[in-house]
Amino acid sequence: MELPKELFSNLRATFDEKSFNDALKRISTGKAMLFTGAGFSFGAKNIKGQEPPRAADLALQISNLGGFSEDEDLRFAADYYLSFGSKESLIKLLKENYTLISTTASHETISSSQWRRIYTTNYDNSIELSANKKGIIIEQITTKDSPEKYYKKNNICVHINGSITSISEESIESDFKLSTSSYIAPDSFTTSAWYYSFKKDLERSSAIVFVGYSLYDIEIQKILFGYPEFKSKTFFVIATNPSQKEVFSLSKFGTVFPIGIDFFAEKLAGAIEKYKPSKEEQTLQSFLKYENNSSENDFTDSEIIRFLLNGEIENERINNAITGIQKLPYLIIRENISRATKLISDKKNIVIFSELGNGKTIFLKELASYLSLNGHNIYSLEDSEGDYIDDLEKISSLDVNTILIIDGYEKYLDFIGYFGNLNPNKIRLILSSRTASHEHLRSTLSNIFNFREINIDLLSENEVLDFIKIIDNIGWWGDLARLSSTLKTRKIQDDYKNQISLTLLSLFNAPQIKIRISSLIETIFKDDALKNIAFAICILEILDLPLKPSLISEISFSDDIYSPKLRENKQFCQLFSIKDGEIKSKSSIFSTMLLRDYFSPSFIISKLLDIVEKYEKLNKNSHIEGQLFKSLLRFSFVERMLSDKNKKNNLERYYQDLKIRVQWLKNEPHYWLQYAMSKITFKEYENAQAMLLQAYSLAKNKSNYDISNIDTQQARIFLLRSIEETNPTESANLFINAHKLLKPLANDVYKFRQVTLYDEVYKAKYPEFSKKNQVNFEHACKNMKESLDDAELHGFINVTEQKVISLAMEKLTVIIKLIQDSRNS
Repeated sequence: MELPKELFSNLRATFDEKSFNDALKRISTGKAMLFTGAGFSFGAKNIKGQEPPRAADLALQISNLGGFSEDEDLRFAADYYLSFGSKESLIKLLKENYTLISTTASHETISSSQWRRIYTTNYDNSIELSANKKGIIIEQITTKDSPEKYYKKNNICVHINGSITSISEESIESDFKLSTSSYIAPDSFTTSAWYYSFKKDLERSSAIVFVGYSLYDIEIQKILFGYPEFKSKTFFVIATNPSQKEVFSLSKFGTVFPIGIDFFAEKLAGAIEKYKPSKEEQTLQSFLKYENNSSENDFTDSEIIRFLLNGEIENERINNAITGIQKLPYLIIRENISRATKLISDKKNIVIFSELGNGKTIFLKELASYLSLNGHNIYSLEDSEGDYIDDLEKISSLDVNTILIIDGYEKYLDFIGYFGNLNPNKIRLILSSRTASHEHLRSTLSNIFNFREINIDLLSENEVLDFIKIIDNIGWWGDLARLSSTLKTRKIQDDYKNQISLTLLSLFNAPQIKIRISSLIETIFKDDALKNIAFAICILEILDLPLKPSLISEISFSDDIYSPKLRENKQFCQLFSIKDGEIKSKSSIFSTMLLRDYFSPSFIISKLLDIVEKYEKLNKNSHIEGQLFKSLLRFSFVERMLSDKNKKNNLERYYQDLKIRVQWLKNEPHYWLQYAMSKITFKEYENAQAMLLQAYSLAKNKSNYDISNIDTQQARIFLLRSIEETNPTESANLFINAHKLLKPLANDVYKFRQVTLYDEVYKAKYPEFSKKNQVNFEHACKNMKESLDDAELHGFINVTEQKVISLAMEKLTVIIKLIQDSRNS
């Protein structure tokens, strides 16, 4: 059958002015990504006064240099020549061809424009040279350079096939890619540290602009084709009169402009001037202004269930609830909102903290809504990869009262430090963190600026009643449905400690909920790619790391997150909300439950070890990657994900294999400390002691190594052994040894957490101690109480907001009083 001629004519690229203007507006923001190929360098001249050769022409020159039959296959010609020829001669040939001395005005316009990032497959220096002519220095780097060093820098060009300025006899067969058509070798760019950065740039760019590049690389094709969010902002600038094949191939990935670089450069120059933003319109990279919109649609039961399962809720729903519109109950309006609002009115900075899964992120949304409704300018940090410090300067220059909200502030200490130095008079911070992170960073934060704390772990009595109404409405109580509101309240207070997380975990384990989740999981797990993606999402959620497709693809070891099959899988979309190409789920408790109950420990351990090994090899090229690597070594994180069944042996296997996968860990005190903590949990005190001694010994080899964490765990072992020791004298000695270790440590939560064991020693062993040892015990308790009082006085701890601290204070007070009462009786 002969195809109609009209079909072929329709494949010819036409100039769509509306799409072109859209592209120019996107580029004018300065947030677009430029990707150039061989066609970009057309018109430039090398030191021989010629244009840099295309792949086929270079292959012919290499054939002539080597004196063998001419061949247009660059990879073959290069490989064959290098098998016998002089590397020095080949490098000379390449430098003559790709060291440019002149570029065109069009090159200068394009290269000197503001781009988020520039990538090129070209060996030549056309980008750098042409920008230089406009007084702009663009740094030339390759995939061997560290993304951690360069990712947040402006004006860099990543040469993914190698750069002519860095070629050497050592790099010509590795870093410098003489591949067909100068496109990406499948075993280089996609396995380099820059591939993750490239995917992040695709996500964050306002436009993806290919100039003179025909997109032959399969891996990049897969990402662009499978992800509709990319296609809408991808543009190809190609030569006029393109072939039908080229137009057909490229149009599947974006919009094709067959206009040539001269016309593109001319229009780009005009657009940049036309769309240049005013001071008030300056685009922010990381912070997003909170808009107080409302929703006309009522929340349905199924949407409420999704919210409780995976934390998915739109700001409009929050706004409705804050203004009192809840036809169906779905949101607990926290009473601490009033307290936080009062602190903001008093021009205080605030830190919100809670344990995992107790509603920290939702609290921030409620607070943002309430403050916005009351006329405050609210910005929240949404893009961790953007230049948030530059954003701060822009917001500060507006000179208006503003509140910046940062969830997970531990990832942005550089920003907070800069804020402290800048000390903007009209900007206040609302920070949040999980309790463990905040306790670790409290003193650091105190040295930067003053703040007030609000812990939101515990629900008030009225909040418990609101929570009960939500569960009543969706029918999640199961066997508890018959209980009165009073008994349900008592259940939440006594069994679930007034915490959202513990209540939800119990509800997730109800038969009707488990059946629902199991049916979804069963279908998802039939596809290995979807199972790996689900695992990656859960890991990132528990670690409070961004659920960006680029990061998910990295730790799931595939680019299937960009695949259409993900959005087409109904079961997956019911479990994890996908909107605008991103995972919108936000429930660490749900993710913890999925890992513990539905992923086998062997699967979890295997995947964690793979991730650790990967990031060790990539040398943790970003803050997020470094944080991920460190977290996977931490006992508290790994233990949380494993089911109780055979947990001891599974932890043993994990830490045993960890030092095999990452050999240098054997020489790290921190590794042995974490391994020891896993042993302490299961009362293997002798093994734990041996590992702590190993940690102490290795710490001596490291300059100024802080052993306070090792001391804390050593003291813990002494206290636990004191409780179990049958000999009263030995028990007392163990207690005193523990106290001697704890006494000089910094007055923080890690030190005072061990005080709860003082109470157990008192109850189990104090009556058996000799008079002298009883006196020593009393003095130790008084000393620790004085340390608590002193720490509170100087602001190192917060007895009101820190449960561990208040419990320690309570127990010490009771112990001292009981001893004194006994002596006076």
